[in-house]
This record gives sequence, C-alpha cells and structure tokens, in this order.
Amino acid sequence: MGDSCGVMLVSSDGESLEMSDAIFHRDPEVLALLRDAFAALPHRVGEGLAGRVAATGEPLLLPVVVRDELVASASARFQPLTSRLDVSSPPGPTLAS
Repeated sequence: MGDSCGVMLVSSDGESLEMSDAIFHRDPEVLALLRDAFAALPHRVGEGLAGRVAATGEPLLLPVVVRDELVASASARFQPLTSRLDVSSPPGPTLAS
C-alpha cells in the first residue's frame, strides 16, 4: 500500500460519493484532514477522477501521476487539499463494479 488509500461508495440517491470507514494514510494528521474534507465536502458523481468512474462505470488506471496534473484534475473544492498531498506514485486503480 502507498501513502494513502480509500474506498468511496455511491450514496443511496446516486448523486454523491461518500468516503467509507476504509480510508488510510500513513500520516495521522493527513488522515484526519482527509476524513474532515470528505465529511464536509461531499464528492459529486461525475466530478473528479472517482466521480467520473462512478458516473461512467468504467475503471480507470493511472500508471503515472504528475502532481500538478492530479491537482488540476481534482474538483475545485478538493484542489487545496490535493495540492497539500505529496503524490509521488500512482494512487492505484479507481474501480467500479
């Protein structure tokens, strides 16, 4: 596992993604920031990488991650948090069943 990993679930109304209890980051402070951000700012289906996967149902694998591109691809509400993360390896596949 890398620095962080999390499982997001589509809400019962199908409009947003909710972070499950299955979330990890090796730095407890960043983990707390991630939990707070996802609790305060629901992630909309169709928005950002995970939201696009939820909307299309198509898996997404990012073999190479460029930090600036990841920040730019994040929804505007999550860009400040994303820019604080030290992304140096792929976040792993974002999958939908």
